[in-house]
Amino acid sequence: MEDRHSEILAQLLGLDEKYGELIGLLKGGEVSTIGQTSTQRQRTELAPTYSTNIKKFIDDTSSSLDNYTSTFVDNVDTMISDLAEFNNRMTEKLVDLKKGAEHIVEERASLRAWLLDFKNNV
Repeated sequence: MEDRHSEILAQLLGLDEKYGELIGLLKGGEVSTIGQTSTQRQRTELAPTYSTNIKKFIDDTSSSLDNYTSTFVDNVDTMISDLAEFNNRMTEKLVDLKKGAEHIVEERASLRAWLLDFKNNV
């Protein structure tokens, strides 16, 4: 479960980075990564196919981010359902453990009574 959580968190950071890159490009070609100041930003040029057709760049980028976002949302939904299933299984196991503990308490009381009776009759 922790590995899955880490994987989804990495996807979230990747998605955040991609949105940041797109916003930077649209604001003037500046791309910054997490932890960089404005003086550390790098100037990025569009690929030749996109520099002549900015609409294609925006459409392709938007489609790519939509697909990535959709995949991320699906993964989060899957993790939520897996967690709910895990929670249900653990709840059932805890109920079983509680019943087992109650049975042991009953057996202990019964054994104590038998031992007391044995001690008194020996």
